[in-house]
Amino acid sequence: MFYQQLIVVFLAGIPYFLSLDGEFVFDDTEAILKNNDVTSVSWSEPFYHDFWGSQIDSSLSHKSYRPLTILSFKLNYLINRRQLSALQFKITNLVLHILCCSLLLIIYKIILNKCNFKHSSCMDVGFSAIMLFSTHPIHVENVSGIVGRADILAAISFFLSFLMYDKAMNGQSFGYLLISLLFSGTSMLFKENGITALGFCTVYEIIAKMKFIKRDLKTHNINDIRKKYNTSISRLFIVLCAIAVFLYLRWMVMAGVKPVFKSTDNPAAFTNNSFSRIATHNYIYFINALLLVWPQWSCYDWSMGCIPLIQDYSDFRILFIISLYAALCLFGVYIYKSRGPYRILILSTSLMIIPFLPASNIFYPVGFVVAERILYIPSAGYCLLVAVGLQKIIVRLKSLVLRKLTLYLFYFVVLIYGLKSAQRSFEWQNEFKLFTSALQVCPFNAKVHYNIAKVADAKDNLTWAMEEYKEAIRQIVPRVLSSNEQFCKFVEES
Repeated sequence: MFYQQLIVVFLAGIPYFLSLDGEFVFDDTEAILKNNDVTSVSWSEPFYHDFWGSQIDSSLSHKSYRPLTILSFKLNYLINRRQLSALQFKITNLVLHILCCSLLLIIYKIILNKCNFKHSSCMDVGFSAIMLFSTHPIHVENVSGIVGRADILAAISFFLSFLMYDKAMNGQSFGYLLISLLFSGTSMLFKENGITALGFCTVYEIIAKMKFIKRDLKTHNINDIRKKYNTSISRLFIVLCAIAVFLYLRWMVMAGVKPVFKSTDNPAAFTNNSFSRIATHNYIYFINALLLVWPQWSCYDWSMGCIPLIQDYSDFRILFIISLYAALCLFGVYIYKSRGPYRILILSTSLMIIPFLPASNIFYPVGFVVAERILYIPSAGYCLLVAVGLQKIIVRLKSLVLRKLTLYLFYFVVLIYGLKSAQRSFEWQNEFKLFTSALQVCPFNAKVHYNIAKVADAKDNLTWAMEEYKEAIRQIVPRVLSSNEQFCKFVEES
């Protein structure tokens, strides 16, 4: 396993190595350069402020409570002799990404062993999955964008929480369960979705015991089974209580006030048309799935018309939604009928879906349309699912030549992912590259044109700046008028 870890370090680090010498870009300005919590002498202020330095109990706050991430920024600031160096921040992000990949390899091995997954002599499923994860282009925003550190730190704590929970399941000290809960709570202080670690642990407990429960139902009565699994039931009860406590504390930190976002941040959440809201959100799920499978389109900001609302049934994008749920239904049927590794399939899917739930707009509206960095943890489940599927394909191939060819094709995909990550990381070096790259993905995003105008103005290219300012106004005015019409209609109906 040592040589595998060395390869993981190489694969995770090499795509970003040449692009580390960059600048603070986009959200880094507000979260780091303009955030007094990073440069102040106080270590307690981040616990009273949101991620951007505003009072967390303010009605104007976005309620993004990530004090430990801010403290990690402060450590960078102090280690560098009270100088804000983008290079040092980016190096820290890369080291953390490599650490997370190394930890995830261990997690993959544990999950596969727990599910009694039969490995093929042709490939190592866990290692193949981590190769894909290490080079996946969806992680560029997390590594090259400094604020993406929140997701990396939350992921590390997430996986450590799972690691401790697995030890608790193996009959070791009850203290491991408490440590698992502690890591989950810590993950929440890096980023909000950290609480989903306990949700995944709950599914893991149930799936791991499912095989034995089915066997015991044939030979034992219900009372004997209840006694046998009393420890598991108690453990799950403690986890559910911990989830409730963490959610209550999070609500108290927010002073019982929901975050307030603008309609331009997440247009689908503000539309009064129920069909449009539901259809658009489901299309956004498709976009997120597509970014995992085919990460061709990357954009630093997907708001302000980047994804137009689906207004009626004639919109061709509904076909993509239907295809997404058709694929999910077929996958569900396959799991139900499968006599093979159904448990690993369920766990892989759970690792992909559960950490995404806080960003799904199901429980509450979020302040973005698509954010590539929130796919950092879900991509771990996706990569494991791909590796499991790849092994099933290789096992079914009778020809040794075809098996090797399939494996080489997978290695080629890993290479393409690594090259794509390297190319995208160069775009994150400065705001000029980052903002102009977004025109290929979101040409109708007013914020993209406005940001390009600011960069052009800073470069004294006034002609280009005026063109982009005018384009930004041309894109935003119809949406403002539409929002005003909806507001007036709402007032009249009320």
